Amino acid sequence: PDPVVTNFCNAMQQYNFEAMEEYLADSEGESLEELFDDPEGNGEKMLAILKECAAKMTYEIESSEVTDNTAKVSVKFNYVDLSSVVRTAFTEYMQQAFVLALSGADDSALDTLFDDIFSEKYNSAEITMTDASVEFECENTEDGWKITNVSTDVANVLTSNMFEGLADVLGQTNINSSDSASEDTGVNEAA
Repeated sequence: PDPVVTNFCNAMQQYNFEAMEEYLADSEGESLEELFDDPEGNGEKMLAILKECAAKMTYEIESSEVTDNTAKVSVKFNYVDLSSVVRTAFTEYMQQAFVLALSGADDSALDTLFDDIFSEKYNSAEITMTDASVEFECENTEDGWKITNVSTDVANVLTSNMFEGLADVLGQTNINSSDSASEDTGVNEAA
């Protein structure tokens, strides 16, 4: 199972959703790419930042446990943590969006506003890295080893903790449904 998990992680670094799906046992339904796709083109700057962050990610397989036709592969990721950037950007966005909405701005203007603020905050931030250990569940299928479960922790790595930062702003303490061995080192605004 290690080569399948390695290939999946390499595809994560390249932000290549199509390649990631090749290593999933069940890739039916909405594709990973569709989850991040905006047909109106909003969020282009944010997507470029996420791709840049993914390229900085490193990983190492910590352990692999095979039992019959199933396996658990533990991977330690080191990746960019954007949670502070999201918190700062969202706070500023809410202030500006309120004024913009009162002036009659449409949804597109509001989407562009967040993209611009997020990009500005990212470019002025001191970027730090964080670690997370993630367990991949695999199954030996007729097509070879495939990943059967992609946890929320993988989404956090792939989005550089953007959802965690947003959850913090919205007053939620943890959007993870699984225990994570994450170390929160944050992203600090540059002085």
